[in-house]
Amino acid sequence: MRKTFLTLYTLVFALVFTTTQAAKRPNILLCISDDQSYADTGAAHNRVVKTPAFDRVAREGIHF
Repeated sequence: MRKTFLTLYTLVFALVFTTTQAAKRPNILLCISDDQSYADTGAAHNRVVKTPAFDRVAREGIHF
């Protein structure tokens, strides 16, 4: 019983510690595609190409 409790306690501690540490690091998403220019997304104000998911990521972060 004691070994089970110690294992569970260690697991919870590790989960809390890694969650706390992850919040301090920036989230970086690098999107790479083949045969697509910078202007071929809705985030770059292209009215023909529809990229709603990519546009949402660009809108909520930094697009460069």
